[in-house]
Amino acid sequence: MSGARRSQGGKSRREQLRERLQEMEKIVEERLARLGYELVDFRIGRAEGRLLVEVSIDCPGGVDVQTCQEVSGHVEAWFDAIDPIDVPYMLQVSSPGLDRPLKKRKDFERFAGRLARLKLAPDPGQRKGKRLIGRLRGVDDDATLIEVEGRVTRVPFDQIEEARLEYEWD
Repeated sequence: MSGARRSQGGKSRREQLRERLQEMEKIVEERLARLGYELVDFRIGRAEGRLLVEVSIDCPGGVDVQTCQEVSGHVEAWFDAIDPIDVPYMLQVSSPGLDRPLKKRKDFERFAGRLARLKLAPDPGQRKGKRLIGRLRGVDDDATLIEVEGRVTRVPFDQIEEARLEYEWD
């Protein structure tokens, strides 16, 4: 067998971790929605030699430090109950920030009219994809519409590697 090690179930450790991450994200998203919060982003990485779980949230009226503390308590309690992570970890709950990530179709709809930065998947044979900065003009079926230098371009969601709002200085 080449590449990743396989478990008895036939899935590599990486595949198992990816599935576990998706399960955790779904649980957090559903439970936060019941409390009136929107899960904007959910990532797991490393910091200071430990596992880092990053949860970015939003809610009507915005997110402050007290909101982050409250949500952090809820997430810790949920994780303690279901024990999804079997190693020590740090939990970080934050607002999405001024350059909020756009992850879902509803994000592109909600922020129509706002300036955004899109990083596209590379074309076959290319190392880097295009980067676009323009004004979101809504969605069309399975794509977002973005106006760049006066021209509206249709960009399929599956070609977007990363999208974020751009802060506009007055």
